[in-house]
Amino acid sequence: GAGQCDGFAPMAKNEASRAKFSQAVKQLVVSHHLDGADIDWEYEATPTPQDTAAYTKLVRELRDSLGQNFLLSAALPASDWTGKWFSTSGFIGSLDWVGIMTYDMTGGWDGQAGYNSPLFNNPRSGVAHDVADISVSTSMAYWSTKKGVPKSKLLFGQPSYGFVFANGTVPGAAFTGVVTYTDTKDLGKSMGSWAVHWDDTAKALWATTPAGGYATWDDSRTAGLKAHWAKDNGYAGAIVWELSQDYSVNAGHPILDSLSRVLLGVNGSSVMAKSRTWSSVRLSDGSIVVELAPTEKGRLVLHDLAGHIFGEIAGIGPKLRLQPGRLGPGIYLLRLSINGSVLTPQLIPLAKASED
Repeated sequence: GAGQCDGFAPMAKNEASRAKFSQAVKQLVVSHHLDGADIDWEYEATPTPQDTAAYTKLVRELRDSLGQNFLLSAALPASDWTGKWFSTSGFIGSLDWVGIMTYDMTGGWDGQAGYNSPLFNNPRSGVAHDVADISVSTSMAYWSTKKGVPKSKLLFGQPSYGFVFANGTVPGAAFTGVVTYTDTKDLGKSMGSWAVHWDDTAKALWATTPAGGYATWDDSRTAGLKAHWAKDNGYAGAIVWELSQDYSVNAGHPILDSLSRVLLGVNGSSVMAKSRTWSSVRLSDGSIVVELAPTEKGRLVLHDLAGHIFGEIAGIGPKLRLQPGRLGPGIYLLRLSINGSVLTPQLIPLAKASED
């Protein structure tokens, strides 16, 4: 990342230390039963040509170290402001996918309050930037068209946070005072007293607060619109920054749920099979068991968040028994359909390896 990375550029520019680092990453992935590694090198200063070349070499050598059985991905910036320092033609073939950080499009570094992560530009909003106006759509087009990254490898970045600008008024207006980075789950606690507005061109929310502030954030509606747009335009999906900012005991993960309904193909109008819930699923002696009526058809699939399937079974009642075997630590997704109706997929976190 942009912080605590003073040693990263020197390491990447040195052949011996780069090889040592690549092997250490492989050992970490293997010993902790991880799916792979993600590179988030946000240049700590204006990079040199040597930095750009070192990044390319590092990506290639990490792929060589990890082999083809582990994932290798990267997070890349939203615009040409720093995107120009990445020579994608030299390393994109070594990556399984790329997450574009399509957020932080406004903040305390700006002279005016804008939108954190709008889907589209709105020239009439009054928001200007010291670089070309950016939005999720323009960022993704930049990487797919100008930088030549295949859409099948590109994921947009979905934020689970927003900014509150002290003494801000409307989009594009100057502000004075503190800019507060706030989790989406915490924004909801005070939102009831806000004057909330919708920019239908940008597909973005904004609000004024009783304290005289201006707020910009994302919710399940904006996340769903972005997911539909990405899917309709042939992009691979989304990354989220970050999961805990979206979670509350009462609401669950509204933004993540909105993304999954679109990107994982769950039909919101038939999320629950009629009169059926996940209470019909139980764990028994290392197996996942689904109770069905004698004539019901069911299909149960267990996979990780990268799509690797660890177990799948289909059949007719009275029960299905899935035996996935030993699972490493991580987050798994359980998908169940009964008579063609799909239940909301369930996330299963494992803090340690399961028993067979």
